[in-house]
Amino acid sequence: MDEHVHRAVTAGLRRRGIFVRGRARTKSRMLCINAIAFTSYGTYKLTDD
Repeated sequence: MDEHVHRAVTAGLRRRGIFVRGRARTKSRMLCINAIAFTSYGTYKLTDD
């Protein structure tokens, strides 16, 4: 995952009242963040492919 994208999304989620601590460590957490980011931005897709 690109660090700048990660920081931008994390900052965006903080503004929405959702705090993300560190990186996603499990697939389910990654999918959760991916879903939140997708609905929030529409363009960011946080996948580790």
